[in-house]
Parts: sequence; C-alpha cells; structure tokens
Amino acid sequence: VCNEVNVCGEVRAISQTDSLTVVNTASRALWGDEAAKRIREAMGEIPRSSLLMKKIDSTLRGPVAEEAEVAMRAGGYERMIFCSAFPAQKRTIRDGILWVDGVPLSEILLHERGQAFHLPDRPAEVLEKLFRTTEIGLEIVRAGEGSLIRAVLEAPAGSAICIDAESEEDLDVIASAVWEKEDWLC
Repeated sequence: VCNEVNVCGEVRAISQTDSLTVVNTASRALWGDEAAKRIREAMGEIPRSSLLMKKIDSTLRGPVAEEAEVAMRAGGYERMIFCSAFPAQKRTIRDGILWVDGVPLSEILLHERGQAFHLPDRPAEVLEKLFRTTEIGLEIVRAGEGSLIRAVLEAPAGSAICIDAESEEDLDVIASAVWEKEDWLC
C-alpha cells in the first residue's frame, strides 16, 4: 500500500502496511532547519504504526542527525536503530565503519550543492553531536535476532544504536529484531 502525504506543500510518497510506515521526505539537500521542519510536518501527517522507518542517504549526506533527532522527539521513540548499509550497492558497515565498494567512506570525495567534501567513516560519529551512540558489530548480528535485541536493550534510552551489516541476510536479522517495536525508530 502506498499513500501520499503533504509535507511542506509537496506531496511525498509513504509506504504503509498495518505494521510499517516508510517515509521519504526528500530532505537530504535541505539545510538543517528546513529539513527539521519537513520531518516535524511529516511526523504530524503519518499515522503511528508499530514501526517507523525514516529513509536516509546511505552515504550519510544531508542533515542525518538533525532529522533523526526531530523524528525521535516528535514520535516519542525510546531508541533509534541506525544502519545505512545497502549491500546491493556495495555499501556495507563493518567494525562501525561505512565502506563504499570496499573503500572507507572518509576516503571518498562526495559532491553536493556544488561542493566537494569528505564525511566521517563511522555513522556513530555523524550522530554523536546529538545522540549518545552505541555500536553493535557483526558478531552480535550474526548470533541472531535474540542477541541483537538484547544488545539494543542494553543501550541507554534515547540512544542511537549503529548496527553493522554486510549482506542482505544481516539486514534481514536487523529487520526481524526491530519488527513491531513501537518505541524504536529505524
């Protein structure tokens, strides 16, 4: 089921089932305040489902931390599960480092708004300015859903939990662990 939601005067698609809502606010290119406003409006427009997934750029471009903070606050979420891995596009996370086609993110020159720049290797570093962060490695993900849930619950409330993933199977474990967790933002 795909629904439309009016966010800041623009129609944005959201996908929704009984237990999942995925929101694409198309806010990556916006500045922090503009992006925050768009997130607040989106949060007011979507029904509360058992799990909300906020789409981000897999190379961490845009106001990722600011958007996550607004979504956490507006939705009243206790924890944020953060994994920007996209194995199909050779974007993986191992030992807390985001790799793009086998190269650490910080070694890749990114471009946006006519500017060239580098971003940190660690998703946790991007989020640390606004969140307490916890990193969870592949050994816990590959130990299964129960191990991952226990590790997430050990993180303090209000935390951003950054999880390693190198394969679709790793992402499946993460998805199974977070499914139907009403107080977790993904």
